[in-house]
Formats: sequence, C-alpha cells, structure tokens
Amino acid sequence: MWLHTGSVASGRLSQPQLGRCLSLVTRRPFAPGAPSNRRLLWTRFRSSRRQERLVRDRPQEETPQRQHRKHVHVFALADKVEAVRGWLRSQSLDAFIVPTADPHQSEYPPPHYARREFLTSFTGSAGTALVTSSDAEAYLWTDGRYFLQAERQLPEGWRLMKTGTPGTPTLEDFLAERSREHRRAGRIYRVGIDPLVHHYAWVSRVLELDIHLVPLPEAVAHPVDRIWGTKRPSLPTNPVRVHPLEYAGQSTAEKISAIRQKMSEGVDGVFVSMLDEVAWLFNIRGEDIPHCPVVLAYGLVPREGDALLFVDTSKLDGANAVAVQEHLRANGVQTRPYEACASYLREHYGPGKQRLWMDPSSVSLAMLLHAAGLDADSFVAAQEDPAILRRRLQAVHLHTTPLSLMKAIKNDVELAGMRAAHLRDGVALCRFFHWLESEVERISEDSSKYSALNEHIIAERLTAFRAEESGFLFTSFDTIAGLGPNGAIIHYRADPNECRTWEPNSVLLLDSGGQYVDGTTDVTRTLFLGGQRTTWKPDAYVRSCYTSVLRGHIAIDTAVFPENTPGTLLDSFARRSLWGLGLDYRHGTGHGVGAALNVHEGPQSISPRMNAASVGLRPGMILSNEPGYYEDGEFGIRIENLLVVRPVETARSFGGQRFLGFERLTMVPISTDLLDLDQMSDEEIAWLNHYHREVYERIAPCLKERNETAVLRWLERACAPIQRQSHGDTPAGATRNETATGAPSGGGARSSDSVGRKQVPFQASAIILAVAWSALSLWLPFASVDAAMAPMPGPGRVAEARLEAPTATRASLPKSASAVVIAAAADTDALPSGFVGTHLERAPESWQTCNASDIPLQRFVEHQLSNGTPPTAAASARTMSLQSTALAASESNGAKRDSALKALDDLAPQITDRCYLDIEIDGQPAGRIVIGVFGEVAPVSSAHFLDCCIHRYTNTSFYRIVPGLTLQAGDPVPRSERWLLEAPRLRFDRAGLVGLVRNDRNEGDGRFFITTGSDAGYLDGKYVPLGQVLDGMDTIRRIEEVGSNRPRNTPKKPVRVVRAGLLTERSLLAQDSLRNATSAASTR
Repeated sequence: MWLHTGSVASGRLSQPQLGRCLSLVTRRPFAPGAPSNRRLLWTRFRSSRRQERLVRDRPQEETPQRQHRKHVHVFALADKVEAVRGWLRSQSLDAFIVPTADPHQSEYPPPHYARREFLTSFTGSAGTALVTSSDAEAYLWTDGRYFLQAERQLPEGWRLMKTGTPGTPTLEDFLAERSREHRRAGRIYRVGIDPLVHHYAWVSRVLELDIHLVPLPEAVAHPVDRIWGTKRPSLPTNPVRVHPLEYAGQSTAEKISAIRQKMSEGVDGVFVSMLDEVAWLFNIRGEDIPHCPVVLAYGLVPREGDALLFVDTSKLDGANAVAVQEHLRANGVQTRPYEACASYLREHYGPGKQRLWMDPSSVSLAMLLHAAGLDADSFVAAQEDPAILRRRLQAVHLHTTPLSLMKAIKNDVELAGMRAAHLRDGVALCRFFHWLESEVERISEDSSKYSALNEHIIAERLTAFRAEESGFLFTSFDTIAGLGPNGAIIHYRADPNECRTWEPNSVLLLDSGGQYVDGTTDVTRTLFLGGQRTTWKPDAYVRSCYTSVLRGHIAIDTAVFPENTPGTLLDSFARRSLWGLGLDYRHGTGHGVGAALNVHEGPQSISPRMNAASVGLRPGMILSNEPGYYEDGEFGIRIENLLVVRPVETARSFGGQRFLGFERLTMVPISTDLLDLDQMSDEEIAWLNHYHREVYERIAPCLKERNETAVLRWLERACAPIQRQSHGDTPAGATRNETATGAPSGGGARSSDSVGRKQVPFQASAIILAVAWSALSLWLPFASVDAAMAPMPGPGRVAEARLEAPTATRASLPKSASAVVIAAAADTDALPSGFVGTHLERAPESWQTCNASDIPLQRFVEHQLSNGTPPTAAASARTMSLQSTALAASESNGAKRDSALKALDDLAPQITDRCYLDIEIDGQPAGRIVIGVFGEVAPVSSAHFLDCCIHRYTNTSFYRIVPGLTLQAGDPVPRSERWLLEAPRLRFDRAGLVGLVRNDRNEGDGRFFITTGSDAGYLDGKYVPLGQVLDGMDTIRRIEEVGSNRPRNTPKKPVRVVRAGLLTERSLLAQDSLRNATSAASTR
C-alpha cells in the first residue's frame, strides 16, 4: 500500500487517525499513476474550515505528476507532540519551548537546528512552539506576516496564536498566567528550555515575570532530537572564504583595534556570537546558513593578544585554505575548534578570572553560564533568590557590544559595492520582467498553456536571470512570488507541486533578492499580468490600495529628519495614506540590510514597535522601504526599495543639528498599471517620473553594452513619464493608457474616469514611433551606422516628443537617416489589429507573420552584409525602405497595409529550404513540424541540419524538455565527424527558433534544439539560429506539455521523430492539394 509521504513525515496523522486511514486505503501494490486516496485522507480528518478550502482549491483530477507518490512502508508512527509530552512527564516538566533559533540567533537557522519546523510542519522564518504536558493542543506563536501560511500548514492538534492581535496573549504572558495559577495551588510551573538557543535578554524578561525556567543539562538530549533521530541533518561544513579588502573597505586588524578602543574599564574581552558580526569582524564569508554568506563560528577579542575565531577547522581545508589562514594570521587572529568555545570560556572567564563583555540580545544562556562560572543546576537553584542570580551574573558585563552599530554604518567601499550590486541586480530584474511580459503574452491566448507559468517557475526563472550576473552567489531569501490570493501571504513560499498558475488579469507580488560578492539586494514589485488583448481593468479598490502603498513609499523616500531620529518615528509616514482608507499592514516598514551580509540586520529599522534595541538613524545605514497592503484571499501589494541614510542640505540647521534623508539603491521600474493618478499629488507624480529617469539612465547603458535591445525597449516603455489627464480636454472615450495630449502614457497609469478608446492623432503616433525606432541604432555593432543614427532618447526626450506631437505637421517630419519615420504603422487601420503600442515587444511565431517594424535593424544589416552590401549602405537601405513605407500614408488603408508588409518581406531573413519532422508521443502520432532554414545567414549550420534531416533524424528521440525554454533532440555524430559552426548573426528572441547544439570548441554534433519561450537571450552569441518553425507550433506545445523529470529534464513520456526529410516544391504542392481536397470534402 502507499500513502502521501507529507502526511507521515510531518506527523499530520496521529496513531488513531493513521489506523482509520489504513482501513480506508485500497490495499493494492503501489503503481505510479494510480488514483490517489490523498483527498479522502485529508478531507476526512481536517477541520471543516480547512476541509472546505482543500476541496475548493484542489483540482478533482490530479495531474500525472501529482499522482506519482513515493512508496512508503507504513509502520507504527509515534505522534511527535505526544512523544514530547511523554518526555515532559518523565522530566517532571510542565512545558517545553521550541523557538526558531540556533546558538547564534540566526534568522534562518541551518537545517541542523530546524526543530520548530520539524515539530510543527510550519516553514515560516519566525515562530515559537510550546508543548505542555496536560493541554489537548500544542501552541504556535507567530506574527502577522505568517498568519495565513501557518493556518495552512499547521496540522491538527496545534493552535495558532496570532501575535499582536486583540485577545491573544504573548508567550510570556501565557506562561506567566500558568505560573500564577500553579503558585496559587502551591506548585511551581516548570518550563523547559534549550539554553543554547535562547538569548539572555529573553531569559531575563521571563524571569522578571516569575516564570521558572529549567535549562536542559548538557547530558540530556533535546526532546525533538530524540524524535528526529538519525534523520536529523548534520552541521554544515562549507568552506570559508576571504572577503577581500576591495569589498570590505577596512581590515580585520583595524576593526579589532577599534573594538578595543571602545572597551570599558573592567572588561577583558568582547565575545562575538551573531554570525554576521563574526563575518564582518574577521572579513570572512561562507555558506553555512541558508541565504546568508556567513560561517558558523564564535569570535572573541581580548584586550591584549590575538583575537580568537572558534570555527570547525575542516572548513579551513578547502580550496581557499591557504588564503584564509594567511589572512587570519596577518590580522592577528588564531583559530580554535568550534566545539572548544564553551570549555575556553569556563577556563578563562568567571568569578576570580577575567571578565567578558557579552551582548544580552544575542548571546545564548548556555554561553553566558559558561562565562559566569555557572551550570544548569546552579541556574535553576539561583532562581529561588533573584538577588543571588543577579550577583552571580555580574561576573559578565552584559551590555550591547559596539559591533552591531559599527557593522550597520557602512564605509564608502561597502556602499560602492552595494551600488554596483544593485545595478547588476536591476539589469537582471529588467531582463526578467521583459521575459515575464513576453511569456504572459505567449500563453494568454490558449488556456491550455496557462500551466506553463506558475509561481514556482517565476521564482526559478528570476533566480536564473540573477545567476547570469557577475558576482552572484545565491538568493538572499526564498523568493516570494504570490499570484492573486497567495500575494496576501506576506512571506509566502511556492510549493512546486501545489503552487498557483497564471490566469488572465492576475496581480503578482514578487519579493526577491540576491547575495553578490560585493553587496546584498532586496526588492519587491507588484504587477498586473493581464494577458494579451485583455479588456479587464483592475477595479477601483485594487488601484486605490496600490496607489496608497506607493504614496507611503514615496513619503518615506522623501523624508528629511534630524540625525539620530529613531525609525519608529518615520513608520507612520508610510501608513498615513492607508490609514486614510481605514487600512494598514502587519509588518514593519523597513529593516536594516547588510553589505554582502544578511538581508535582515539590526539594530536600525523603521517599525511601529519601539524596543530597547532601537537606535537612531545615522549616515551610512541601509534600510528597506516596503509598505504594503494585503487583502486576505484576494491579493497582496508591496513596493520595496533599499535606501542609504545620507546627510541632506537644508536651508536652516536648528540647534546645530544635522539633517538626514535617503539615497535610493534599488534601480528597478515601478509598475504603473495599477495606479490611479487622481489620488496622487503633482509632487508624487514628479517623484515617480524622476525615479524612472534615474533607473533608465543607470540601467540603459548596461543593456546597450550587452546588445539587449528587446529589454532596452521594454525599459524605455516601463520608464516613460506619466502625467495626469486633463478632464476638461479629454473626450469621455479616452483610454486609460493615454494622456491629455493623446499620446500613449508610459506604463498604463490611469485616472479614475478614463474608459473606452480614443483615436490617436496621426502625427503624434508617427513621431513617437519614430523616436522609438531610433533607439535600435544603439545596438548596431558598426560604428559607421551608429554614427548615422540618432541616440536613444531618454525619458525626458520622449516626453518632449509627446508634448510637441499635436503641433507637428507632415512637412516637419524628419527625413534623414537619423530619425526613421514609420508613418504607415501609426494608423491602426493600415496594419493588423493591436499593432500600435505593442509592435516593439511582440514577437510573432514565424517570420511570415511579422509586422514591418518587428525586424530589428541589426538583423537587416547582417542580412545585407551576407549579400555583400557595405554597412552604411545597408543602414541607408533600411532607412529608405522605411521612408518609402512612410510615403504610403497618403494612400488608401489597403494600399498602406500592402506597402508595409511588402517592406517586411524585403527585410526578413530569407527561407532557403524547408524540412519536416513527424512526431510521435508515447507511441501516438502528434503532428508534423515544418522548419524553414536561413541558408544565407547561417549556411554551415543550415547545410548540416538539412543533411541530418535526410540521413540521421528519423527514429531519434527528444532527450530533453526544459519548460519555457527549449526542446532538445537528435543523436550525436562520432567525434571524428563533427564540424565547426559559423559565428552567430541572429538573436534568439522568439519561440520556434532552431539551433544546433555545440561544445566548448564551437563544434556541432548533429543534435538540435527548438526554443519554446519568447525570450531565450541567454543563448545569444553562443548558438546559431539556423531556422524558424513555419508550421507545427501546436505540436511543439504538445511536446512541452509532456513535462520532464528532474534533474536532467528528461521527458516523462517517449517523444520520437518517426520521420524526417526535406520538403521539395513537389511535396509542398502535394501538401497544398491534399489540404484543399480535405477542406472541400469537409465542406460537402
């Protein structure tokens, strides 16, 4: 028999429930693809509320991928909570606390310390579990970021305690009330804790509430570890690397010296427990904590002598071992084994010995007891007299150490690295958003393709784009890609097996970040993914919420405040516009961010909660600015940039104070599709236009350098200025994408009452399209052509063109090669529907269906060069062709259309030959793929591909399906028969392009691939586009829908080429005759 592994591994089925389930499961051998009883198991034993959600959300028929479950040998399973309760009774304890923590108070503990997640099945990054010996339920406390997630993930027998909501006590208050009840009954309520994972600041607060804590003795195993057993992950052993001075800006020796200068009298050393502080102090980095470039280690800076680094010595034996050891020795640092830290503290510190400075908010109770000369039993006994305990702990100087503030204030080198990392990150985001927009357009016309884009794919593709940037290491946290209602789960993480797929008119919340060698990024954008030719408009409520969030974001960004102002005082700036609507959000507005360190760091923050650790803002600190709003079950909105605190010039300086403001680090366009400009002031609109101009000026040069023309066009559109409509001058039928001048407004911002459609004046549209076309010259690889064309206009120049458009006359239109005029394309009646406003982005599935302006200039010039035309003459020919199209504006609509399409035919790469592949999927005919090859542009690749079609491809298989990217097929030829390929001359910018697989010596071996995504720019310059699918894209989609198995993306079903060959003129005529005969027969 078989069961879904998640039900067993997470402990969601207790022993009685499991027994009843076994009686319901059909007793038969496990067979992949067999119908699953999972729905029956879950709906029978969940609460009515969760049962209704499960039945509503899950499809009635599971996909083949979901049906494949691992074979589970079922045996008597001990309920985890019941096992902990049994252990509590054996230890005479009333409760036990399991926090989300490790010995270093890491936000993301390594898997070795993921006890709370193992016990509760809740995967959020914040939460504390409490198991009592007598209650029917166990408890989980978490904050507002995770309420929805916890409700979904917690199994039966757990009660969610929503921190901060009315009527919900804190964990401390809950335990204090239980303690008072027991004291009234003459008993002590004993609460067990693991002293290694609770910091002393929390312990101190609990003791003040008269709660009796019982730390685990070193000889007693943790109760969760006893259940976990041998399956508990081991401690990480990743190697250590040096964080060089070119990124750190200050040497370890200099930092140690600065710490010693801050040591107060009576202190003999500073203990460093937080992992980001250890990494910052010793200028080392690692990969021991998920998403954080830190090393599992302790640090100690004595008043005199060498500093000590307690670290697993095996981490110093990797490829960088010599460099790391030399770096540490040169800066006066000795290394000791990680596990030797406790004994070293007991030996050298405590009463009658040296006195150590420890930070109570980060040092664990266990390490504090070692440094104070205490053990678990003496700590329990000392609680009977708090005065004795305080006196014993005076052997340690408990106060905030200087490291957290020193690390938070970045030096100039660290800030330069952060700016550089954000620039590369912005390029990756822009490339990703261009891909996402193209992908939505590709799948939006066919509902069967919607599954090709889901939250998990979105997150993976974004990471892939980041990975192509230099210096990228890994993500700075799990990417949050929430479509529709999942966006309302503040820290949502998509499950690849159960995530939401794209649907038309979806709102996507995308929060992501990257760790680079020189910086750390964190950015959130909210997008409206409508789909091709969508007629749906976001309702007024969604637009009002989005606009209010943006207004709060702008309020923080533009704030000016005195130095040392706590971030708490700025938090209300971000909430004011939402408060005006009676709305709010359950998280802070901003957190500190490390420089090539943790994405969440202290002590700086912008939060409504004031605490003892809060500090005033100072120049050099980095914070996030991320207000949001979350409508449960509907949508989520958040807009986030990272900011640097910096001094600002003010007209006065009250009391001699210095005033501060913010500098933006994040360079990513903010979507305007959901804006309601009527809610925004002129100053707020000006801020958004200024930010977009800054983004364009920073990102565009990087894209030009890479010849990323399609992305550059997307960036220009995303950064185009917006402006409010003039209601008195705008007809009632104006579209939401048009300004008062009649020109399309960049990004789609709208005023509240703009509906319908307005005819665009011919001259305005011609000017705008002319300016857009001149942008193509920027990626032309020939200097002579580049000099002949006008430079790309920035957002300001685009705005000027729009303002001038209504007064332009036909005689004043540019006539030179520097400003191409495509007059015919400006009339929506002259070319196919939907052309205007979309022709720069959309890539048709075959060259034959392209619009004239869809052929980039580089392709045309390269085609002319292959025929011997000089570069300048090629550009001139292009210009003349387009100008001839402009002259057609005076003709009838039909003549203009014919003229434009004829110009296209002259520009497209010529199809010199055609071949076919007859496909079979799982033994059943699936259709024919017809491919046209570009024999003039890619002569070598085309010749070999055609030869393989004749002699090799019949009876071969598709061996790889990479969803949304490529299909790969063919058998490799022997090494002696391989050939050198020519240099690439075209780009992979659409689905259906064909290329040959090559090795690192640029040799083809007969295997080929077909692109299935509209933007495969990662292939540019590496592979040769040799042809285009002319017919059979539906067959390609059927192949892609077969799916693939990880990790090699092998097809889940056999996909074969049963026949391959050339299509001659005779065979083409025969096909046409057969098609006509079939059509006539069906008509009769």
